[in-house]
Amino acid sequence: MVTGIDEWFWTAHCCVDTYFGSEQGVEAYHDSTLDAPTGGERLISQPAWNPREYFLYILSRRFRQTMKEWRITVNVIEGRLQIHEATIFHVTGQAPLSDDIKINRTREYTSTVELLRLLCNAITKTIESWERSEAGELLYFLVDEQTTLQKKWDGYVADIMKDSNELRSLRTTLRQKIETFDNMKSGLVNVSAMVESRVATDQGKNIGRLTRVTVLYLPLGLGTAIFSMAIMPESASWIWYALVVALLTLVTSAMTFLNDTIKNVAMVIWEHLTC
Repeated sequence: MVTGIDEWFWTAHCCVDTYFGSEQGVEAYHDSTLDAPTGGERLISQPAWNPREYFLYILSRRFRQTMKEWRITVNVIEGRLQIHEATIFHVTGQAPLSDDIKINRTREYTSTVELLRLLCNAITKTIESWERSEAGELLYFLVDEQTTLQKKWDGYVADIMKDSNELRSLRTTLRQKIETFDNMKSGLVNVSAMVESRVATDQGKNIGRLTRVTVLYLPLGLGTAIFSMAIMPESASWIWYALVVALLTLVTSAMTFLNDTIKNVAMVIWEHLTC
């Protein structure tokens, strides 16, 4: 921020984040005789006397620093995502798109997309801030009567616009990653649903087989129950027992396995009788 009563009496304030030791302290800049607001791009002994020129110079250098930091961040993210994808999709002995019971892969995809959205929103705010300044504040840096100064200022603005285009490219990369991981998450959910459906179908088939096996035992149990009643004569021969069991087995099997055929035959007979 540059403030003052005119172009000859002004004060510049520059607030810079110093997280993770990314920026030197003011004392370090003074000891090395470098200009702190410009990030050491010029010497203290070579000041910019025009406040607007100094502002544009600082803005262009800090914007380039921002672009470089975002480029490093996006490159690191891309590298980690490649390792992440290789770890997920090349697991020995597992289907490429299948998830486990605790849906750990789906959770990993979701957290990755959330992180990418946060980064994309942050870089979008930086781009939009410059776009608003470009639309409404660049007119304060028009001095047609000073051609040399104007060319120098236009060069600073061109540097900022170039770096802003690079930020837009990095934002596009983040958006592509978001779309990719959204599609991967959707595909994983769909495949997991298909796997669960297949398991349910197999279980249904197993239950059907068990039911068919049970049908064979029902006539035997029913025949045994009939011949074990007290009303049955003691002289009843086992031949009658075998005939009853065989008859019950035949009827039960026909009703179970030939139900549709029996219905069709019955319909044909009924149609012939009613004609």
